[in-house]
Amino acid sequence: IVRKWLPSMKKSIYRDFLEVVRRYGYYDEANHNKSDLIYTLEGHTIQFFATGNDPERLRSMKHNILYVNEANELTKEEFRQLNMRTDVRVVMDFNPSMDEHWLYDMIDNRPDDVASFHSTYKDNNFIPASQQKEIEELRNSDPEAWKVYGEGKRATLNSGRIYKGWEKIPTMPTDMPYFYGLDYGFTSDPTALVKMGRIDNNLYVK
Repeated sequence: IVRKWLPSMKKSIYRDFLEVVRRYGYYDEANHNKSDLIYTLEGHTIQFFATGNDPERLRSMKHNILYVNEANELTKEEFRQLNMRTDVRVVMDFNPSMDEHWLYDMIDNRPDDVASFHSTYKDNNFIPASQQKEIEELRNSDPEAWKVYGEGKRATLNSGRIYKGWEKIPTMPTDMPYFYGLDYGFTSDPTALVKMGRIDNNLYVK
């Protein structure tokens, strides 16, 4: 069971798995290797693994069934390495919050032995009422987010899709404290430097 980042995995699918095995009486602490995130269940070994940013780590992994949670977080190369070392079946889930992604290409050009299933929160019989209410409120507050998380449809590219209500200005104000953020990128991704400052409730970004 794979996700991109370890902290996200521990807070989501790993926690959900332990909750389910406890709820149905399958949990036995003797079968739980907490340091390596491995659980043994009726002769099956279930391992939780975060890919991080190093596809080379995946080359020694072999498994029968692979489940990728939030598959859109993985690069195509990470998926390729995992897929090549799976000998029975691969299952992936994701929210279509990207306007472009290698997953879309895979779905649109999938071979006969690959199935695609479209679902929404309405198909989840275990969703808490509070979470359902939060999703349904997106219908009016954020139509683009509602399209993705409420209807399960692919995001569309439009200006300010993530941050709304912004405008371009000719120059950055100089009479404010500011800081820099740096993303070094990875493989073919470019390094990005951002300068940010704030005056009252206005945020300035270069």
